[in-house]
Amino acid sequence: MALLGGAGNPVGGSFTGLASGIELVGDHCYIYTGGVSVDATATNVVSTTTGNYYIVGKWQPINFTGGGDNYQFKAYLNNNEVQSVDLVDGNQYTPYQELFIIIPPYTEVRFTADNVTANNPNDVGVSLTGRIYRTRD
Repeated sequence: MALLGGAGNPVGGSFTGLASGIELVGDHCYIYTGGVSVDATATNVVSTTTGNYYIVGKWQPINFTGGGDNYQFKAYLNNNEVQSVDLVDGNQYTPYQELFIIIPPYTEVRFTADNVTANNPNDVGVSLTGRIYRTRD
């Protein structure tokens, strides 16, 4: 599992690289996975755990290479599938639908991607942006 906060966004606050875990910036959070190669098997694109906060946000699938394949992206909370979106013909260079999501505190978060047609392995990813609300421990 990825570390929570700080790895890609230290005190300076500027973008320093991709983040496969949840990056925290004040009352906001984000994930940018970069390209992950997927083929005909569901592949974890993100696997991390939240802390003492919940997230009200939105996530978006990313297709870096197009290629006309069909993809299925799924969101899991504590191994329970909560959302799914299909991209038909890869939707190359087309903005994808953003899906709203609420992620509870201390929850395992996973996003998977599957190249359903599997013509070629291609790079895909996930981005997530949101607002965090702290809980009392």
